[in-house]
Amino acid sequence: MADEYKLAARLFTLLERVDAGAPLRLKDIGEEFGINRAAATRYRNFIAERRTLVAAYEGRTKVWYALPEEPANVHTAASLQFAVHALAEFEGTEHFEELRRIARQHRLALGDVEHLQLERLIRNFQVRGRARSLNAERGKWLRKLLLALHKRKVCRIEYQGLNGFVGTHEIEPWGMLMHRDRLLCFAGKRGTKQAHPARRMYLLDGVRRVQTTRLRFPEPASSQLDYGRIFEDSFGIYCDMPGEAQEVHLRVWGPAAMDLRQRSLHPSQQTSEGEKGSLNVRWRVVICPELVAYVQGLMPGVEVISPPELANAVNNGVRAWLAGSYSSTSSLDVLLNDPSTSPSS
Repeated sequence: MADEYKLAARLFTLLERVDAGAPLRLKDIGEEFGINRAAATRYRNFIAERRTLVAAYEGRTKVWYALPEEPANVHTAASLQFAVHALAEFEGTEHFEELRRIARQHRLALGDVEHLQLERLIRNFQVRGRARSLNAERGKWLRKLLLALHKRKVCRIEYQGLNGFVGTHEIEPWGMLMHRDRLLCFAGKRGTKQAHPARRMYLLDGVRRVQTTRLRFPEPASSQLDYGRIFEDSFGIYCDMPGEAQEVHLRVWGPAAMDLRQRSLHPSQQTSEGEKGSLNVRWRVVICPELVAYVQGLMPGVEVISPPELANAVNNGVRAWLAGSYSSTSSLDVLLNDPSTSPSS
């Protein structure tokens, strides 16, 4: 009984401290109560089950603070549950589990009536995107990249690109992006001819292996992480492509026209109604393999009005497919840069 009272008194003391705004440190808990780190972690976990804790760093020391308690609110609980559904791409990471834990805390804090309201809301909120990844180890690679990003550690990744080729790259993971229903790692690629790491984007679904090295990389400059400028002239995951941005003009009809009337694929997108239910779509972008692939995927409901370079690349792909020669040796990269065609061919 005495031991139980002592434990309860210790935990109550810690609850009072975090409620007063004091930080929790595992080392301080261990030294104050004469317990080891594992026991101090259990104390911290007890507090985390009863308060919403956020982690921070004081130098290299991790500390936890309690967020101010708010009354149970069905809208807050629903918002957190919506976030769990919307960010399912991060399932398998500690960050996703933490979000799910907080959502569960708010759900359990509701009264009976509010709980029924919440269930009605979340039952009728779904996120329908593309099919989930079949990469069984995707969550593992995502965790490793997030940890390397946090600690600024260089990684070696085995990666299968959009052209199907598999290669090994040494990268500095700078950020994670959700772009058009796809999760990307934005990174600096080392070992190129450039003086500094070249900016690249890697689809998480294409990652086959991640090895974290002991090498550290400096904090990227803010200009390197200006995503607005990065995507200003880029279509899809390609960035820092050679060449200048060009005016792309497509005439689309059918399902493609319906889709592009309702959503924008690029900040520069402009649309106007055309003849017989068609839609004129204009972007200002650098021509890249993903743009070529996207336009090919709209066929037969698309006509490339300009520029000739894009029309040629699309035509090259169609001709290669009709000839039965569209393979890894005639990838989009080759088709895009094929000098054997001209606007009149």
